[in-house]
Amino acid sequence: MVAVSRVSGSPLDSQVPVECRKKVEAESNLAVRVMNVFEKAIWDFINQTSKVLKQTMKIVIVKCPEYAERLSKVIAHIGFLAGVSLLLSIKSLPSQMANWYKNFPLEDLEGGILGTLDLFATLGGMLDDVSCFTGSLTAVGAIPAVAFFGAIGMPLAISLLSYAILSKSYSLVRHGQFIASLPKEINAENLEEFKKMIAERLDDPDAKLKAKKIRVLSRHADPKVTAIMEQLKVHLEKNPGDLEGVNLALNDMKVIMRRKMALGTVATVANGAMLTALVAGILCPPAAIAVSVVAAMKATTAIGSHAYKTFWFESNLTSMERMKSAA
Repeated sequence: MVAVSRVSGSPLDSQVPVECRKKVEAESNLAVRVMNVFEKAIWDFINQTSKVLKQTMKIVIVKCPEYAERLSKVIAHIGFLAGVSLLLSIKSLPSQMANWYKNFPLEDLEGGILGTLDLFATLGGMLDDVSCFTGSLTAVGAIPAVAFFGAIGMPLAISLLSYAILSKSYSLVRHGQFIASLPKEINAENLEEFKKMIAERLDDPDAKLKAKKIRVLSRHADPKVTAIMEQLKVHLEKNPGDLEGVNLALNDMKVIMRRKMALGTVATVANGAMLTALVAGILCPPAAIAVSVVAAMKATTAIGSHAYKTFWFESNLTSMERMKSAA
């Protein structure tokens, strides 16, 4: 029996009711939206909360050994959530690699280097998830202990934390440089200079250089800042003397960058504390309980940061709506 491949636009399409096709497409789109919401908003809350619970139980075990057997089983089952994290990382890997590859046609050296390091960090995180998942399987007696994961656990954790600190620190420097490049206020005297700055950051006769500038701006600032600046450029072409709108957009860009730098600083401090605790635990084994304490605090901080990014990061930013309504 020969299989017949179905081609879009073929007579077979006409045999399927339009309503059925629309229903299938709607359900597919809904599933994609639900998955995106889970991945971008819900999963981090679940993942970080599980880490808080896991580390809290480890502290209880040290302080109250009589609960060790029961709590160890709970910790082992919580560890299976690493499988979900691994699947989400695998799902995001193709888009991350595609975004990384875009740096090379644009000759974006900085983007290529940072993208390469981010890819290695992602692969390291995936390896850590595999290690955690297999450790849980071992804890419940499903498989024997895997010596390889036991050997790489600490070096991998230290490497990932060190990279996270360096990466965030570099981003914070770039963010600070961008904020410093913005004027305090726009008036009739410096309006033309500000327009020139926008053009230098966004425009170029060469399409490749223009695309590179936009990528660099989004990396050094934020994609939301890039969107505001692009909308402001269009707005000024139609309303060249709207100082109120320009200053509103300028303020929104500064607010976004300050919020982003605050979140980056919190994450860097938390990672630094975690790295310090790991090193202290190696040098002084009795202090190993500090690792669980700091890890629980780090996860709690991550929950707060994710909640802020999800619900409040873009609050009270009104310049985009104002500029679009004036278009």
